[in-house]
Amino acid sequence: MPKYKNGLPPPGNKDPLIMQLTALVNDSELSSTQICLAAGVGTSSISTWASRSSPSIQNFNSVLEVLGYELVIRRRNDL
Repeated sequence: MPKYKNGLPPPGNKDPLIMQLTALVNDSELSSTQICLAAGVGTSSISTWASRSSPSIQNFNSVLEVLGYELVIRRRNDL
């Protein structure tokens, strides 16, 4: 089985936000466990989100903040 940085394989959860979060975690210098602890979520949360379930908006945002990102809502240009 191939090794992935931070132990996270490509997400099975194909939601675009989860896919992007997984890529950010894999690019981070921190381990996924360190990220989870700093964000105040369970230590297996990120891998669970990547494989099958979706996070609450609060947990998703907490992980983004640890990684130095923020969630922004903006109007689509095609409306």
